[in-house]
Amino acid sequence: MDLRTSDEPRERDPVPVTLRRASGALLAALCTLGLLAPPASAATVAPDAQTATRAITFPVAGTNTYTDTFGACRSGCTRGHEGTDIMTKKLTPLVAARDGVVTGLKDTATPDGSQGNYLMIRDADGWEYWYIHVNNDSPGTDDGANPKEWMFGPDIQRGARVTAGQLVAYAGDSGNAESTAPHLHFEIHKPDGSVIDPYQSLRQATVVGQPRNADARTADGDQAFAEALAVDFLDRTATEAEVTRVVDRLASGTDRSVVVEAYAGSDEWISALVGRYYQSTLGRAPDAGGLRYWIDQIRAGMTPAEAASRFYASQEYYNRAGADPRTWVTDLYQEILLRAPDAAGLGHWAGKAAAGTSRTTIAADFYGSLESRRTRVTALYQALLDRLPDPGGLAHWADRLTNGRDIELAVLLASSTEYYRLAAAG
Repeated sequence: MDLRTSDEPRERDPVPVTLRRASGALLAALCTLGLLAPPASAATVAPDAQTATRAITFPVAGTNTYTDTFGACRSGCTRGHEGTDIMTKKLTPLVAARDGVVTGLKDTATPDGSQGNYLMIRDADGWEYWYIHVNNDSPGTDDGANPKEWMFGPDIQRGARVTAGQLVAYAGDSGNAESTAPHLHFEIHKPDGSVIDPYQSLRQATVVGQPRNADARTADGDQAFAEALAVDFLDRTATEAEVTRVVDRLASGTDRSVVVEAYAGSDEWISALVGRYYQSTLGRAPDAGGLRYWIDQIRAGMTPAEAASRFYASQEYYNRAGADPRTWVTDLYQEILLRAPDAAGLGHWAGKAAAGTSRTTIAADFYGSLESRRTRVTALYQALLDRLPDPGGLAHWADRLTNGRDIELAVLLASSTEYYRLAAAG
């Protein structure tokens, strides 16, 4: 489709999502490799476009895949693909390919895909680098809410000067990529406006593990990030060896998400989590046998929400709550929903407990309620980002937490540039 307006570049049609998702990786790879491409006559690019190269910094600072689809069929073979689609996760940082000036920017993408966000950078020699499908969604969602802080990097606007490797935007699926997997459509334009195939330039590009601008990534910031992870995930101060290990991994190009997942999946994290459950519900440290039991249960696939509900249902907790259905249910309201019970709710749940419904079932129902899920999402945003969730993020994650994916959300938030900046700022 052609979505060009007076100030907007054409957003080139990527491979339809129906092909990618219905047929799986093989068909996606076939499309990407050009095996389903049109005859050469469908391309509209200059004959020398496929041999020209430009020395650049790779525009995606994170895990990605791409192949050479320049000239491939688009819009029913009425034109050729004029860029490279770099497939990556949504919200992956995008960085400046060269030192230059922002000459084009759009931040008014619509949820229906009729308009997308984009960025253009022109270097001192007059070459331009186009970033199309810039993010328009709240973290973890596809809500099209266009949150300002998740589109472009700090101080990125028309006329802004940027340096190679600087954070300029975040990857997404805005515009006519709404129906496909998130990716950056990247183009390189000569000073005369004609395009070249970016593939060889990308293959030879300098790669940065994280954006190299001081606001988003510094050596001190890496250290602060490592220290924050130890506090937030392990309830303790980071050791010097841990800080060094994290700093070295980030410097080598490892994604922050990989570093965070290592913390969230560690034996120490599980032990710390179980220890929190013991203290918050039973008011004591775990015994060795109990700690080992719960570690094994979580390692076997039990979600944190399931484990917590069993602590609240335990005989020990029930006795601490007064060994009475009404006082126990009152405690569930206060501890899980963070409020006093309403009369009707208290009567309903205390009645079920008195009638023989298992405490495990009741506690699990409390944890599984929409109110609990919204409370837990809010608590994670406040704990890790020091703010309330945006409406789209709250709704999306409250739905995802029906499967107990609290840690998935924690990893996403702690991997974000927002968390990194907060850690660096102390």
